[in-house]
Amino acid sequence: MAGIGEKDRRQAPRSRVYWGAEASFSEYFEPFDCVVRDCSADGARIRLVSNVKLPETLKLWVASRQMNVCVKVVWRNGPVAGLKFEGFEPVKFAPDAPKPVIPKAALHR
Repeated sequence: MAGIGEKDRRQAPRSRVYWGAEASFSEYFEPFDCVVRDCSADGARIRLVSNVKLPETLKLWVASRQMNVCVKVVWRNGPVAGLKFEGFEPVKFAPDAPKPVIPKAALHR
């Protein structure tokens, strides 16, 4: 987030959202809950539900959007973290489930 007098370094405009999500960094640990507060084609801002130490990279699952994405943590301030999308992963779903939603700009990288 750019403060007063600071340049905003975002590459794409963000939309305010309120999506429940799960983040995970290893198959050996339980995923932890978070809330996606802003989202763009390039990344997202999340608020962590618990005080967990974040690794440099992790996976973010947003069930309501059927979005499964690898992310890089680019900044953190207490329970809030900025993430950069590194790559979307295929989502396995039943034939009658909603199709995955991937930001259009992410498809043209």
